[in-house]
Amino acid sequence: MAEKRRSEEAQMAGQMTEKATRLAAMEAEREEARRLHEEEQTRHEQTLKLYIAEKDERRQLHNEVMELKGNIRVFCRMKPSKEGSEVALKARSNEEVVTQDGRSGKCLAFNYDRVFNAESSQQQVFTEVEPLISSVCDGYSACIFAYGQTGSGKTHTMLGSPAEPGIVPRALERLFHRTTEQPEMRYEFGVSVLEVYNETIRDLLASSTRTLDIKQDGSGATHCPDATVGTVSRQDEVLGLLEEAQKNRAVASTLCNSQSSRSHCVISVTINGENCDTGAKCCSKLHLIDLAGSERLSRSGVVGEQAREAQNINKSLSALGDVMTALHNKSKHVPFRNSKLTFLLQGELSGQSKVLMLTQASPDASDLDESLSTLRFAERVRATSVGVAKKNSEAGDYAQCRQQLGAAQKELRAKTCQLEALQKQAKVAEQSSQSEQERAQKSKSERERAKQHSEKLQEVQAKLQRELQQAAEEKKKVAVSAAETEAALTKAVAEKEAAESNMVACVADKENAQAELKACLVEKQALETQLTAAAAREAARTKEAVRAPARRRSSFGVDLPTNQHASPPLSINQLVDEVECSSVNKETGAECPSPTKTSAQKARRQSRVAELSRPKAIRPKTRAAEGVKAPVTTAPAKRATALGASTVPAKRATALGSSKRGLASSRGVATTTGKKTPPTMRF
Repeated sequence: MAEKRRSEEAQMAGQMTEKATRLAAMEAEREEARRLHEEEQTRHEQTLKLYIAEKDERRQLHNEVMELKGNIRVFCRMKPSKEGSEVALKARSNEEVVTQDGRSGKCLAFNYDRVFNAESSQQQVFTEVEPLISSVCDGYSACIFAYGQTGSGKTHTMLGSPAEPGIVPRALERLFHRTTEQPEMRYEFGVSVLEVYNETIRDLLASSTRTLDIKQDGSGATHCPDATVGTVSRQDEVLGLLEEAQKNRAVASTLCNSQSSRSHCVISVTINGENCDTGAKCCSKLHLIDLAGSERLSRSGVVGEQAREAQNINKSLSALGDVMTALHNKSKHVPFRNSKLTFLLQGELSGQSKVLMLTQASPDASDLDESLSTLRFAERVRATSVGVAKKNSEAGDYAQCRQQLGAAQKELRAKTCQLEALQKQAKVAEQSSQSEQERAQKSKSERERAKQHSEKLQEVQAKLQRELQQAAEEKKKVAVSAAETEAALTKAVAEKEAAESNMVACVADKENAQAELKACLVEKQALETQLTAAAAREAARTKEAVRAPARRRSSFGVDLPTNQHASPPLSINQLVDEVECSSVNKETGAECPSPTKTSAQKARRQSRVAELSRPKAIRPKTRAAEGVKAPVTTAPAKRATALGASTVPAKRATALGSSKRGLASSRGVATTTGKKTPPTMRF
């Protein structure tokens, strides 16, 4: 048992020794791996430092190359020719364009920094432009603009399409990608989109199209302070803003281009960067400009408002040519203010930015004149130097000092504002004390005026009380007069009722008078008949008396003397008396009454005498004889008396009046009806 245990212990000791050996070997391997890892990390850090240094050196060399080449670089891109058209421009190399002058027949060559033929892609163009975009992230400002005739492909090169994006979307993509390559840098991007339309600056990102003013700072740079600046952090946000701006841009269709831009579009991207480790700051701007194309009115066929747009476009492009000519000739005065476009680009064309012009040319022979004008202008721009662009960056300490200085200036301004506020308060307090004295004097004068007003008010109140008393008395008088008026009205109503009753009685009297009138007319007719008969008998008797002198009897039944000579004819009064006596004898059979008569009989006798006293002539018939009713007086006795009529009773007055009218009518006189009756024979 003991041997077995010893063998097991020896075996276990061997195993322990083997494990310890393996552990020592593993520990040595671990130490070796740690050492190798540290060496690899050191080499990696050294490589990274070398890479950063190399990158900085390359960027510095690139900027030096850009500066040595000139701040205005010119690229030329050929547009694909139209199908079936003759090609007049050709790209001989990457830096030369050749053509033949149609007038002189000479071969013309134009040299540029880079030439792209019609088969060049958007990516190839951007590859040449990308170094300029990269310098923007280092603090340099850059300006890229496309120039050429209308329809030469400027908008396609700058903006492109979703399938073939142009320089603008690719440049923005490059800027945002650059921020991810430098994690120690923190960038802020701001985007604004403006257009120069008919010599006015319009904001394409504003909700309503508005015009802006251009301001110039102390360094000579120009900007629009009221322009809308959209803060973006991703590329899709920028593309959304650009789509919104393109909807607001002025575009029209012409004979040269179905989608012709009628304004100059200026896309400005502001980049503010800060190094989180050192505190260094940089600020730069990237201007991407799509210029409207120059055009001839005879070729584009525009009229009206589009013609005015074309004139303004040509004017601004001509002003841009004048500016380039002045810069090329080193003139003291550069006419930046001749156009809104050149005034807006004054800072970029004055050496504050790196400038690249993309010249767009059409190779078609029909566009050769405009293409030659564009190529000549581009060659003149290529020879123009605007100065060396400066880097807009600040070191960390310098930036900190600038911040401290800015804070101190801000605090100084705040203290100055406080001091001005205190001075204003002191001035206000002094003015208030003076105003208090003035107010005291005014209050005293106002109290005196108030006292005078109170006295006048008391007088007015007393006067009003007197007037009120008078008004009350007048009111009482008016009430009394109203009562009297009411009583008079009541009395008048009673009188009216009495008058109406009298009117009813008068109507009854009228009817009675009409009846009496009828009786009188009958009697009148009888008398006239008797008078006619008596006249006839008298005439016969007169004839007989002439013939027979013997005693004869009158036609009235009276015995006349029979002497030799005829007795004189009876008078009218005697005839009337004889007729009355004969009528009485015929009616009663008695003798003629005594001469004593009543008043009625006397009146009738007088009327008969008056009738018979008239000369014998042809007289008109009476209306009674013709059977026409004579008008009847309808007024009562009282009213007839008031009108000045006779004071005889109503019945007699009516009878007399009717008899008089009858006599008048017998003479042919107009009756009350206004008409004359026809005359009749009467003897």
